[in-house]
Order: sequence, then C-alpha cells, then structure tokens
Amino acid sequence: MFGRFKKKKGVKIDYSSKDLAKGFVFEYYVQNWIVTEEYEYDWGEGYFTKEFKITSGKESFFLSVEEDDGLVLSLTTKSNAPEILSAFKNSMRESKKPLEQIEFEGRSYFLLEESPGYFRDCSKNSGKDDDDWSELISWDYQDKDEKHVLSVEQWGENNFEFSHGMYIQEFEISNILPASDD
Repeated sequence: MFGRFKKKKGVKIDYSSKDLAKGFVFEYYVQNWIVTEEYEYDWGEGYFTKEFKITSGKESFFLSVEEDDGLVLSLTTKSNAPEILSAFKNSMRESKKPLEQIEFEGRSYFLLEESPGYFRDCSKNSGKDDDDWSELISWDYQDKDEKHVLSVEQWGENNFEFSHGMYIQEFEISNILPASDD
C-alpha cells in the first residue's frame, strides 16, 4: 500500500490535517486511513471548510477540517435515521424552524447553528468542473459535553441527509503521507 508514496532524500516535511488531500494516508487510532474523496464547502464571506471521505479498507468516515478560532476536526458517518428526518421535516413544514433538540442513541443534541452554503466535489477524476457548486443548508448540533456532533443537511426542496459523529483532536491524526505524483 505504501509503495505509491515517495520520500525525497534529505527533505522531511511534517504534514498536518490541514494539508490533507485525495490520496493522502494517515494513522488514526493505530489504523491506516486513506483519503479517497475531497470536498469543499463555501459558507460565504470567505469562510470555507474541507471534508474528506476516508477509508481503512473496513470502515469509511467523513473527516471535517475547519478553521474556527483554531482547528476543529470531526469524524462523522452518514446514517439512515428516518424517524429523526421525519420529525425534522415536520418541524420545518409546520413551524418553518428546525428542531431545537434531537435525541439520538441515548444522547441529547442541541442546535448549534444553521448554515446556508455551497458544496463541491474537489476529488480529481470526479468529472465535475471546478465551478460546479451545489446549494445546501446545514443544521449542526452538539451534545452538552461538546464531544459529539450531529448534522442535518438539506439538498434541494425535499432531500435531507443525516450524519453523526464526534470531535477529534489534531494530535490523534499522525504519520501523514502525501500521494505520489506518479
């Protein structure tokens, strides 16, 4: 697996999670992960975040990298949660407001922010033009301990997605190696 990566003699580069891109490999919880896809969100006023689909070969997650008064990292997975999405849609339809609180897997999550923005797939070979942005609205929630996150995203009129996960610390990601230029 690591034969695809080059190390230039005499040059040591320390990569951080801010440097990640498609093809990068890193270690998280004593397991190797590869970045298989790369996404960008434009939240307006010059505020952008990155998201990466990562896989260990057995599991896949989304790693969000955000600069907000310091580096904020979260590791999430998309979930099929029809009861939550149904309650969310009903709230939006009836009161035009998102749910203030969501119960999921024994945890209470509280609305943190609503963010309209744009999304694009930055992965090479994605077949998408650099200017191919899609509109979305994201509602972000976190638990009272500020350790777990949950998100509801609206794409178009009636397409909603649900994801959940947790915040992680930058030091938990190590041994970052870039993809080879071959």
